[in-house]
Amino acid sequence: MFVGIFHLFDWLFEDLTVEPKITDRQVKAHFDSSLHLKICADYTNSYKHLMRKTGGYARIDLIDRPAHSPMTVTVAYWERDKPESKKSIEVLELAENAMTEWRIFLDKWQNGQL
Repeated sequence: MFVGIFHLFDWLFEDLTVEPKITDRQVKAHFDSSLHLKICADYTNSYKHLMRKTGGYARIDLIDRPAHSPMTVTVAYWERDKPESKKSIEVLELAENAMTEWRIFLDKWQNGQL
């Protein structure tokens, strides 16, 4: 799920059929303004690369399955070389917020507001 959310970044400006054209600069500006999109990128890249040279880190932090309750999964994220900056977010909340951020971007693009 987070891989798809992150890689929409590339797909938007690489798609030659999109009109009007979306530039990598437009996508990057929106992406960089969204904590949730950045966490998805950090999770995807942390999963792929054990050690990272740039960006932050994000990993599955907690899987809680209490009796007779829905399972909860959280992702911890922190700045590279700053483990004391570690925070957590529930994965469904992260996914919903990240998708909302992409919807906002696409709405702005459709309305000529980029």
